[in-house]
Amino acid sequence: FRFGAYDVPFVIEIVETRPAGSPMSSVTHRPVSLRGGSQCWDKCTVADLQDEMLKAIVLTAQEAAVKAGQLMKEKLGASVKKTKLSNKDLLTEIDPMCQNIIEKIVKNRFPDHQFLGEESVPPGPAESAAAIERAVSGAEFAWVVDPIDGTTNFVHGLRLSTVSVGVARRGRPVVGVVYDPFADELF
Repeated sequence: FRFGAYDVPFVIEIVETRPAGSPMSSVTHRPVSLRGGSQCWDKCTVADLQDEMLKAIVLTAQEAAVKAGQLMKEKLGASVKKTKLSNKDLLTEIDPMCQNIIEKIVKNRFPDHQFLGEESVPPGPAESAAAIERAVSGAEFAWVVDPIDGTTNFVHGLRLSTVSVGVARRGRPVVGVVYDPFADELF
């Protein structure tokens, strides 16, 4: 997914999905392959998802994304608070609120995991790359979050924004969750 102006090769394959409008308890499990871009991750296999920690991480990422998405639905069309790197890199008051929702849920369940949200990083590709490197370097688990992926669409009232959550284990992407609150689709 895109983290500020930096492309992050996190898993964006469907881990679990549920029909629109159905409760989180109706999520169906499907096998996945873990890839980052076109490169296969030899240390992160489907077997890793059997690990209880990764199952808990997936469920936490899903819950956090859905809760942040609920706020997005309520506040669609929020006005711009400021611009970051350029007039196309926007920030609303809702972006950090969504990030805080996600971070609180993650830190409550996994206080020893690293957490990096887009709204905590200075603008620019170099700053994003450095922040990601710091977050994942030496961490058993690191969460990388874009609380409103598609802020420009969000500001203009277009229902084309998502919540993106990635998790790396020992520097390798292992979980990716994307929630579209407007279509109520969870990937």
